Amino acid sequence: MKKGIKIVCLAASLLFAAAAGTFAGYWLGRQHSPAQTGDLSDNGVPSADETQTFYATIREIRGNNWLVEGLSVNDINFRSQFSLSISDETQLVWRGTDKEPSDFAEGDTISVTFAGAVQETYPAGIPRVVKIQLLEDE
Repeated sequence: MKKGIKIVCLAASLLFAAAAGTFAGYWLGRQHSPAQTGDLSDNGVPSADETQTFYATIREIRGNNWLVEGLSVNDINFRSQFSLSISDETQLVWRGTDKEPSDFAEGDTISVTFAGAVQETYPAGIPRVVKIQLLEDE
């Protein structure tokens, strides 16, 4: 009988230790996550760990709202259509030279670097575009 009580106590202790360790790890991870703390690089731009990049063709330009279509070389999640919001903080470049939105045209091939979550709509929305780079040589 005493052996059975010892086994039950040992099992309960192990279960408690596992639960406490899981909770502590979850809590510490949430406290130090850049997504939770809003940590950015020194210049206020998200670090490379916080951004994603994909390649696309511009399908439609309506002022600061662009409709783009991901290329087949992308991960399957970035082969659809996306609605981009271009802001004053969006860096527009070609060969290391800053460009204006008017320098881009429908049909151009670009790379899109963004931070944050993709909105699950159709077309998918990307509200925080960090950088758009023109990939053509013209």
